[in-house]
Amino acid sequence: MHVQMCGVVVVTINRFTAIVFPLKHNKIWTKRFLCLMIIGMWLLPLAFSVLVLTTKIEIAARLNSDGELRWYSFDYEDEWIETITFGVTGVWIGIVLNVTLLIMYLIQFIKFARNRAALGKSNAAAKTKAYTELKLALCGFVAFLVLSVFGLIFLRMIAENLFNDYCRVCIPLYSVFGDINTWITPYILLAISSQTRHCFLNTIGLGRFIKKTKVVPWTSSVSGMLELRKNSQRSGLSEGL
Repeated sequence: MHVQMCGVVVVTINRFTAIVFPLKHNKIWTKRFLCLMIIGMWLLPLAFSVLVLTTKIEIAARLNSDGELRWYSFDYEDEWIETITFGVTGVWIGIVLNVTLLIMYLIQFIKFARNRAALGKSNAAAKTKAYTELKLALCGFVAFLVLSVFGLIFLRMIAENLFNDYCRVCIPLYSVFGDINTWITPYILLAISSQTRHCFLNTIGLGRFIKKTKVVPWTSSVSGMLELRKNSQRSGLSEGL
């Protein structure tokens, strides 16, 4: 789960720079930087797991008054590691995932909304580029929302482990949102991106059955966004006059 969270963080940062700092995006996201981000999103959870595995963990079944299984509690032999485990998980999910990433997505959407007037005066290639970036951001945002709910349910289960506060619906909800989080991303892309649908249908040999549409070639991020910035400046000057 922590690897998935790190992946969502990486995607959010990528979309944030693409929309908010388009002229610097390609300079930031070099192949080397991307490789470091991918390696980091695996190494950080691995280090966290190794830390947890260095202590003895006792798993005890908790039963209700009727003798039915409620939940499994995890008792760490080393209380320091238990504090680190629950503390890092709580901060990671509660602050980084739910607060920081939400603010970053809101900034992206506000930035795009403010540039829509200038975008209307741009050429077809610049429009295609900008709206594709927005669709990818929307895909990341939906994945973030699902993972956020998944993380909140997980926090609720941690609270049960710490305070013996039973939540009957947490286990089924945890399973449902865990499954949704696992497979939702490709379906989001298929739903919102015509280019993704065309590529997918061509890959499985069904491309000849779809309606042929004119494909607008992409310009580079720098050239397309330079034009968008010029149009935005012109729009601002005209409003000032």
